[in-house]
Amino acid sequence: MRVRLEPRPPSRLRELATSLVAIIASLAILGFLIALAGANPLTGFFLLVKSAVFGKLALTETLAKASPLVLTGLAALVAFRIKFWNIGGEGQLLVGAMAAAFIGARTVIPEPLLIPSMILGAAVAGALAAALPAFLKVRFEADEVVSTLMLNFIIAYLMAALLSGPWKDPVSGWTDSPDILPAAEWPTFWRGTRLHLGIVIAIVSALGVSFLLRRTTFGLAMEQNGPGVRAQPKFCTVPVAVPPCAGVSIVPKGLVAFALSTVIVFVPRVANWASPSTPNAYSL
Repeated sequence: MRVRLEPRPPSRLRELATSLVAIIASLAILGFLIALAGANPLTGFFLLVKSAVFGKLALTETLAKASPLVLTGLAALVAFRIKFWNIGGEGQLLVGAMAAAFIGARTVIPEPLLIPSMILGAAVAGALAAALPAFLKVRFEADEVVSTLMLNFIIAYLMAALLSGPWKDPVSGWTDSPDILPAAEWPTFWRGTRLHLGIVIAIVSALGVSFLLRRTTFGLAMEQNGPGVRAQPKFCTVPVAVPPCAGVSIVPKGLVAFALSTVIVFVPRVANWASPSTPNAYSL
């Protein structure tokens, strides 16, 4: 008797059910922990919702903090879609933060160009940090889980050396980065809150990534082939940008997609770090 495993056909109903089960399981575990602490789980859930959406400050803070989470999730999504298991988002994000901190304190940059320069500089710095594990993956098939994860610690120590060295406050001795210029702060939409431009960028980015992955030949090629995989004949009928029937390697697509994921991941850090808040809120 032979047993053959076959992938299930895609089903939106099953995907929705899987998400609902995951949410219910998470709430059940959370409720168990709340009860274990001696509190009422229903009261805890009520306070959780109330403190997140009820009231001007609660709602705006939730949206302000949701924007970096949305963008970070999109960054992971693009990399995972091409089978790049990028676990180095934390380190790459820190590199972007350091670049944004440096650029945001420069007085030589015209004020209207400060925010665009911070975003571009953070994206380039992070992409350079991700270039090493990406190259090792596509050239030597090195495990990107290990290389990106280990790079997190290296970058964290480099940041600690920077904060305790050149960026250390010579007066107070605090290990924090210089304050950015007022013109480098992200504009807010509601006076007295931190609801900033990041939420708009998060929504636009989500729509853009969805369009890229679902409605373009580039996104289709990423999903079917992944990085460094030679296309198979079964995809010959799919009109992708690089004809898979020719046996062309999709390495360039993998590198471009991985670079795209690293670019997305730095915007949340700039948005969260450069949003108006209390003094010293811009320190790394």
